[in-house]
Amino acid sequence: MGSHTDFRGNDAYNQELSQRRAESARRWLVRYEIPRTRIEAKGYGESVPKTVSAKWASKYNFLKEGDVLTEDYINKLATEEQKEAAHSINRRTEFKITAGPTSVTIKRTELKKPEQPQPNTTTPKTKQAPKEKNSLIQAAPVQHNLDTVKIHQWSSLYGKKKLKGVPIMQFDQRFVELGKVKKGEKRYYTYRYTNRGDTDLKISVITACECTTIDYSTKPIKPGQRGEFKITFDSTEKEESETIDIDIMLENSEPGNNRPIMETVRYKFDLVK
Repeated sequence: MGSHTDFRGNDAYNQELSQRRAESARRWLVRYEIPRTRIEAKGYGESVPKTVSAKWASKYNFLKEGDVLTEDYINKLATEEQKEAAHSINRRTEFKITAGPTSVTIKRTELKKPEQPQPNTTTPKTKQAPKEKNSLIQAAPVQHNLDTVKIHQWSSLYGKKKLKGVPIMQFDQRFVELGKVKKGEKRYYTYRYTNRGDTDLKISVITACECTTIDYSTKPIKPGQRGEFKITFDSTEKEESETIDIDIMLENSEPGNNRPIMETVRYKFDLVK
């Protein structure tokens, strides 16, 4: 599983970012019972620009099959929209089969819309669903001056100029030190954040290492509203001190492309045996 970035940002940051994204994708698959040992996650940063396939060439008429989306190539494109499209193609995670079957079959399921009730029919009342854990923390609406909102470098929105129509996840604290932890002990922490964007924020999935249990809600968080998620860190299987990444994938897409917005928070612990 290889993850790639566009060329914006310095090389070291892009290398680290791509590695974290590859590992995040691997953790997501592990959550669905794919053995971790079957997946190799590798970040390439900006070092391997995408070669345009027939699919991309048919979607964007300014690209030709076989073109390589290098920095020089993108900078010569005619418009900012074309450049942004090329950047979005370079930002990708690709799967390569290294052993076993030589192809993968993807099943497609068609979901039918429920039938609408006929006129003059009475719909029976249903019991109200129980409230979800980590319900939203209500807050007064805020004025959305997107030009003044600072985007953290651990957000995939970092460096984006057009933030209209996307949620902005602003954390009270992105990096937490849990201090000294004896092997076998657990630690708990609650990450709190505010949606500073102008549209509802929808969490798709939150992933971390096997040592971290995460309790979160997927209920939409409206602009100006606060939310939270709780983590439980179990040090039982740890052998040394570490810094752990927690990756948040939103249902919302980055502006100008279909890639989900990714956010990262971290915590650090010092293991005492």
